[in-house]
Amino acid sequence: MSRHNWEIVMSYLFNPFHGQIGRGHWWMLQAAILVLALGGLFMTALLFAGSSAAGGLRTPGEAGMFLLVLLGMIYMNFSACLNRLRDSGRSGFWYLTFLLPYAGTGLMIYFCGFEEGKRGHNSVHACTRAQPQPRDAFVERARRAAQGSVDRHLAGTMNQGFGRR
Repeated sequence: MSRHNWEIVMSYLFNPFHGQIGRGHWWMLQAAILVLALGGLFMTALLFAGSSAAGGLRTPGEAGMFLLVLLGMIYMNFSACLNRLRDSGRSGFWYLTFLLPYAGTGLMIYFCGFEEGKRGHNSVHACTRAQPQPRDAFVERARRAAQGSVDRHLAGTMNQGFGRR
């Protein structure tokens, strides 16, 4: 994955006001959040494995690290879900359905993971999904300019003819 693609993925994870994302990106981000959370919990277990007390969170440092991982996971999920809800034409207040026991999680998985998004602009947010990023447009213009100069050079060589002096 190129550096530009990583920047986009990070903006989806950490910027809840980024824009819109599709179902595939949402599932990919949920997998990334799960991997990051499990990695954080594994690192917490490794760092505090030497504690002598049995059961539960043994030290304030361990509790703090666990809380940091938990808050990071919640924030990344919030960002990904908000961007996905915008794509389906809903406002971010639908994220509050997570507060409903059992049904809230099911609704959020349906809204974000299975429901098809709306094409183009919707009433909630301007479409940022279908528009090219500024960097992509710059790269495309540079590629066309380079191709045009190569074409002009080849055309000039053909007009001169081979073997003529």
